[in-house]
Amino acid sequence: MLQAYPFQGYLYKEQICLESKNLYLAKKHPNQPHKTARQNQKNRHPTCPHKHLKRKHNKQKRQMSKKYLINRLKWYYPMERLHAFVTFPALMLYVIYTNPLNDILFLLYGLILCIIILFQGQHYWKLKLHKLLRKDVDQERSLTFFRKSKKLNLLMIGMIPAMFALHLSFNHWNLKMDNWFFWGVVANLFGVLEHVNYYNRQLMIDNASDLNYVIRNRKLKIASLAKDLSENEI
Repeated sequence: MLQAYPFQGYLYKEQICLESKNLYLAKKHPNQPHKTARQNQKNRHPTCPHKHLKRKHNKQKRQMSKKYLINRLKWYYPMERLHAFVTFPALMLYVIYTNPLNDILFLLYGLILCIIILFQGQHYWKLKLHKLLRKDVDQERSLTFFRKSKKLNLLMIGMIPAMFALHLSFNHWNLKMDNWFFWGVVANLFGVLEHVNYYNRQLMIDNASDLNYVIRNRKLKIASLAKDLSENEI
């Protein structure tokens, strides 16, 4: 029994001591309400050392998690920003400069869709980083921006078949199965997946924590932005 409860003797002695203090307080001030010795002691330190160690461990864990997120976003946010403002726009300008419009119309639409969603993504990660660094974030304005952006994305995704038909009309309804058409399909599909990744389910699994979650729960995580929109807080 002593092995199963290593703090039993300590707790028994503490209980006797607290009961003595309660009797002393009751005799000294019989008509005045007072806190018991246990209530006073509760504010000073926990009765069981295990609870104190557990709270300390949870606090350290939260601090490590926050530090990890800050370090991660400090390189992930600039990378998303680079893709939104440099990589994809530069690729689009190169394609326009080197090819006739009728060959690349479907590809251009896919690239525009990707740029718009990547812009939303880098803006979201910037806000998350600012919040972790305790900088001011306009919650109402940010939530309104992402809700309107989600509607815009769905509208543009719904127009993909129409843009495909327009691409065919520019080519006299002849489907050219060349490299540019293939890359057009890839670009539009990438845009759809990026929307899902931000506004529905997290498709990108690039760390051990995300992989363990998928293996353990057999499903994808709810996207961070989707969760924030449902909770009305970035």
